[in-house]
Amino acid sequence: MAESGLDSLAQTHSITRDWRAYELLPGGKFPGGPEQAAKFRTMIDAKQNEMFATARERFGLEMRAGAFGVDSRPALEGSKFARLHALELEYVHACFIAHWQAGQRLDDYTTLHHRIRNWPGPG
Repeated sequence: MAESGLDSLAQTHSITRDWRAYELLPGGKFPGGPEQAAKFRTMIDAKQNEMFATARERFGLEMRAGAFGVDSRPALEGSKFARLHALELEYVHACFIAHWQAGQRLDDYTTLHHRIRNWPGPG
């Protein structure tokens, strides 16, 4: 969703977006114990409908919940590859769509390969 706000801002202002890739959940596991993980999941569930409504109202986006507990390391590595080929913005956008709109897993190599295969491509 933040990406859509930045997209809107970029249409009216001269800005440079510098994406910083990070892992959502290293190893696909919440870094705390089971009680902390349950509290975190409850907090996410409570805010999700509000976030989806904001995305729909402000940006015209229909969103769905991506998988929880995903090891995002493969997507992180893909972003480093994309940066080397000056395609990071396109890659980040594709991952955003895959996770938040298509409900695909960012630890699924088939999903990531499909996103890479459909790039305009380097050179």
